[in-house]
Amino acid sequence: MPTGPGARRRSAYDVAARLTWTRHEHPLADLDTFNQTRAVLETRAHLELLVARGDAVAVDTADGRAYAPQSSAAITRPAVR
Repeated sequence: MPTGPGARRRSAYDVAARLTWTRHEHPLADLDTFNQTRAVLETRAHLELLVARGDAVAVDTADGRAYAPQSSAAITRPAVR
């Protein structure tokens, strides 16, 4: 799986856990189960979009789908307007 310097594969849950949620910037662990699920699914949707655009790669593993940035050369894309 191609990755940028220092990058590693992460699940949608791993990525969601590194973000803050709601306007009060709560960590994922502070949300109730329903909203944790929504946050992880929203994160997965964004990750799949990055894969479709070629900015990230995904691989299916025994533990589920994992994502990583595409090589740094592929990330330099013009802004979409």
